[in-house]
Amino acid sequence: MGGTAVHEGLTAACDALGGRIAGTDPAVFSGADCAVLVEHLARLEKRCAGLRAVLAARAVSCGAHQQRGFSDPAAWLARQSGISTGEAKAALATAGRLDACAETREAVRTGEVSLAQAGEITRSEQAAPGCEGDLLNVAAGGGLGELRDEARRRRQATEDPDDRHDRQHRERHRRHWVDDQGLIHVRAAFTPEVGVALVNRVD
Repeated sequence: MGGTAVHEGLTAACDALGGRIAGTDPAVFSGADCAVLVEHLARLEKRCAGLRAVLAARAVSCGAHQQRGFSDPAAWLARQSGISTGEAKAALATAGRLDACAETREAVRTGEVSLAQAGEITRSEQAAPGCEGDLLNVAAGGGLGELRDEARRRRQATEDPDDRHDRQHRERHRRHWVDDQGLIHVRAAFTPEVGVALVNRVD
């Protein structure tokens, strides 16, 4: 089947499913039925997000974002997806790493892992070759937080401690502001020896 036919078929399928979803009334389903649908939709959502990312990466490599008036690929994807530019940039970076991580690419294709999980796995495989399979197992048995912790541990194990500390020192930052309710917000990044003590004090 040619590329144009596939494109038209996928477009029609997206429109048909979108119409079906838009016309769905949750009130007609039992709680058990809703739970089943949530599980199926979650898997589909992961598959769609993965395909969207790799298609976006392909579009960007062909300059399609520029033809639509965007000089920044991430800004184009963010606009289309309703996500932040940072999230869009991460999605494009993950898509670019999937070719080197066949197991993760397949897991994204089948909806077994999310794009965020794939990002952690592929980034870690790039830094610590050979950890992909183990991290896929972690993703299958736990949440994103657990995967992030293990992925970070794998990456840090490959770093020189002094180099890591220097990098952490360079990336320190802090920002604070007052919101409309008068609440004070703080966003900061500290080196571990400072951050742990500060969090313990706040807690």
